[in-house]
Order: sequence, then structure tokens, then C-alpha cells
Amino acid sequence: MKKQILFLLFVLTGLCMACNNNSADSSKNNNADTVKVRSGISEKPFGNFGNKAVTEYTISNAVGMQVSILNYGGTVTKIITKDKNGKDGDVLLGYDSLSGYLQKNNPYFGCLVGRYANRIDKAKFTLDGK
Repeated sequence: MKKQILFLLFVLTGLCMACNNNSADSSKNNNADTVKVRSGISEKPFGNFGNKAVTEYTISNAVGMQVSILNYGGTVTKIITKDKNGKDGDVLLGYDSLSGYLQKNNPYFGCLVGRYANRIDKAKFTLDGK
């Protein structure tokens, strides 16, 4: 599972870096009120499941886009990006705490690994007659 989370972080980092649409140097800024955002990966505790800590990893790029993901099912918790007016906003539906993701009958918001995660024995389906 750790390898899968690391791979996902790698992919999301690429996504964040690809979303840097500024062709000019991002350190040049005409607006003195704007805070310069550092790119990178940070982590913070998000709760506990059983006896294991759940960690939220946040990937940021130089223009302020952020993607946060839990090591609990590869759950994406936030995608923060600027709107057309330059205001930051979270464009992902989810919960603010682990308890939301642990509740019964939750709709698995942001989960990359679903309820069964390819563990249905002898599962089959038909697609285009095959």
C-alpha cells in the first residue's frame, strides 16, 4: 500500500507542476499583497484508524495549487486552485475530518481505492459481448 501511495503522490506532483500556467518567472510579481507559495510536499496527522495513524500529505506547486491525499485508501481530501478571479478554493467534495470518511454508508468521496479494491473472487462482466 505504501508503494501505491508513493506512486500516487508522484502522479499528483506531476499534475500540480503541469498546472503551472505562468510562462514567466513565478518569482516576478507585480502585486505586493500576494504571498509567495513554496512548492513541495508536507504532511500532517489526520486521525487514527484502529491502531494506525492516518496522515494527510499535501503537494503544492509554485503558483499555489494544492492537492491533499490520505494514506487511508488513497483518499484525495482537497484540491485547492485559483478561480478566474485569483481566489483560492477547494474544488473537491469531501470531509474535514477522518470521522466523515469512516461513517457507515459514506459515498467514498475522493477514494481512489474503492470498497472492494479488486478483491471480488472470480468476478466477471460483459462488455460489447466479450
